[in-house]
Amino acid sequence: MAKHNIWAGAGALGLALLLSTASIAQDYGMPAAQSPVATVQEMLNNLGYDSGPNDGLMGPKTRSAIREFQTEAGLPVTGKIDDELLGQLQSNGAQGRSVEDEATVLRVENKLDSLGWAVGAIDGKIDDQMRIALTKYTRFADLPVNENLTMATVVHVDRHLLRNVAESASKLLWHVETELTQRGYRTGPIDGTTDQYTFRAILDYEEDNDLPRNGQLNPILLDSLEIVDSRPVTDLDLREIESRLLRQGYSPGAVDGVLDAQTEAAIKEYQTDAGQAPTGRPTMILLSDLGRSDTLSSGFIAQHGEFYPHDRGE
Repeated sequence: MAKHNIWAGAGALGLALLLSTASIAQDYGMPAAQSPVATVQEMLNNLGYDSGPNDGLMGPKTRSAIREFQTEAGLPVTGKIDDELLGQLQSNGAQGRSVEDEATVLRVENKLDSLGWAVGAIDGKIDDQMRIALTKYTRFADLPVNENLTMATVVHVDRHLLRNVAESASKLLWHVETELTQRGYRTGPIDGTTDQYTFRAILDYEEDNDLPRNGQLNPILLDSLEIVDSRPVTDLDLREIESRLLRQGYSPGAVDGVLDAQTEAAIKEYQTDAGQAPTGRPTMILLSDLGRSDTLSSGFIAQHGEFYPHDRGE
């Protein structure tokens, strides 16, 4: 009987805590049908904190994300859902409040620009080109797609190195469109995004200049247009170059961000296989090219054949 009463008391306490948390969640405008834990997980994920799937289960990932958020927000670090946590999540714009203060916009513009996103003029203002970049970035980051700058996007940009390796809102393509327009080719809107006009303009330029015709960004086209890297390669950039070379069957040595003889040799081998000048230099253009290239090591192909699931998620 005593054991039965103990379990009954524990059950009542657990139910009271659940109801209390649910009541707190509803007070903050959360859907009544959604678990408070699932709602907090969704809000944290939208802000760029990895709390795992929105499954309503308070697991280690969710607790870790809560602690991380509480630490950065200056709250008591408990790893639990409470009034302070919910209030701060709301005020931090988890529901998509726009951010327009010049200092924050300027910081995000600089970060996105360094990651290869075409943000237009870096001036602390949300202009049309910045809206294009934000729309593409939020889509690629699996955030709620938004052309405005929200706290969710600010936190994600600050916490992640999401590089633009697509021909969409691309800084390199923005430069290509600008150069082609200045040379009399019709690219359509200069927005860093491939459309039928940009594709045709590149093809026409390649044909006029006896270049291999593919209508896409490539180092041969960039060299012909005299487009050079906008910034030096960092250790993080070089590590990513090494990692991509490795996935494509090359041997850059340790993925450590150090340009040693083995890394340089791997770059030269890739450039030769891709029909480029074998300089062995790590550049932002090389990094961008590796992100979209299907070129594999000729030595690897000789040993294993054409198929290699380097970037196909296999």
